[in-house]
Amino acid sequence: MGKRRIFIVDDEDRVLELLRFGLEMSGYEVISARDGGEALEKIQQTKPDIIVSDIMMPGLDGYELCKILRENPETYLIPFIFLSAKGQVPDKIKGINLGADEYMTKPFDVQELLARIDAIMTRVDEVQSHATSSDTAISGKLSQMEIVDVIQICQLGQKTGMLKLIRENMEGYLFFLEGEIIDASLFTQKGENAFYRLLTWREGNFQFDPREPLVQRTIFKSTSALLMEGLRRLEQWKQAKETAPSLSTMLMPSGRSVNRDHLSENERIVFEMIDGKRDLYTILTLSQLTGEQVFKSVLRLMELELIEPIINT
Repeated sequence: MGKRRIFIVDDEDRVLELLRFGLEMSGYEVISARDGGEALEKIQQTKPDIIVSDIMMPGLDGYELCKILRENPETYLIPFIFLSAKGQVPDKIKGINLGADEYMTKPFDVQELLARIDAIMTRVDEVQSHATSSDTAISGKLSQMEIVDVIQICQLGQKTGMLKLIRENMEGYLFFLEGEIIDASLFTQKGENAFYRLLTWREGNFQFDPREPLVQRTIFKSTSALLMEGLRRLEQWKQAKETAPSLSTMLMPSGRSVNRDHLSENERIVFEMIDGKRDLYTILTLSQLTGEQVFKSVLRLMELELIEPIINT
């Protein structure tokens, strides 16, 4: 294997020199650009293994650069690290929401940056190793390998078969044909809705069955396009989840009279599913709505005092 290629984007000579020296001493090949526009052109040509970018630069800034790369099927898998003087929490959240793998603030420690780069490269190597392996047996725990990485293994390895996902008493399935997802199912959900819901799973087991799937194709987007849209929805889901009750919260109607004309369609759907026997996670799983829509509806129904959490005493 040749040297890892790292692309640095920064308009400060001092930072470029410091990073180049530290990375080259650690065995990396370094390519650089001074703004996002120059970087975009060079990245398309050089296909680096990882990108480290500032945010505040003339012309195309780091946020815009990351967004463009994440929307391009040819570059969306390249790991991306923000290295910026913008250290406020909203800045970091924006960077992560755009798809960055890491966000470090200036001034920074070169050894810490190297450690984070090495950790990302180790994860990438594991995915590629599984993808290129002739061994069709893929299994493990989602707590040890994220579902996105498992999907990428199947995609890059052009696998054909069924990926079974198990979480407590729930089972979900992703069906692959030569690396492309052609169908997904979770309870009564099928197709893209099931795929996006399964993408939220962080716990459970997975196992790949290499037999050709006997299912009707319901998904026609490419796997790359599915992942990009799924990751976008996942970030929205995470933001909505921060203000909603925990997923294990049991919800029940409050007993107040309900004028359904004052509720949105999504709120009516969620309200009808709340019976005091289901927790929020079950409602999320069974609903055809997106996670963000469910969370917003729950918050609105609680605000109207139409539902309430069950408090265990």
